[in-house]
Amino acid sequence: MDLATQLRTTSDTLLQALDRLAELETEKRQLQPGDPRLVELARTVEGISTEIMGLTGAQREMTETENALVSAGSASAPTHSIEDTTRPLAVVLEEWRRTERDLEALPEDSDERQRLRARSQELKAEYRRGFEGKLSSDAPRTN
Repeated sequence: MDLATQLRTTSDTLLQALDRLAELETEKRQLQPGDPRLVELARTVEGISTEIMGLTGAQREMTETENALVSAGSASAPTHSIEDTTRPLAVVLEEWRRTERDLEALPEDSDERQRLRARSQELKAEYRRGFEGKLSSDAPRTN
């Protein structure tokens, strides 16, 4: 996997971990003192926080490498921002499938279902763009 893709994957993973952390903290804030879930949630938050620290360290190292490659004018230096770097189709498809499975388990009128439905549409569009981009880059060139 090239550096740009590694940075994109790390950034995506970091954002997902931060979203999960926010969800757990919101849930934890609503529990009453003495609720056994408080300790369970606190342990989960601690684990995610440790994961986040590892991701941020890895990301810093990758961006230092990226900057050095750009400064040196290296042909292997990334040429796009993290946001503009296309994710591997397999990663997009995996997330899309997971989102669709999660959708099936939620009540039709839930806010979470609406959020996941919108995310599923975003992933579908991302997959389509990536697939079409791959098709056009794999197409034989004629002179």
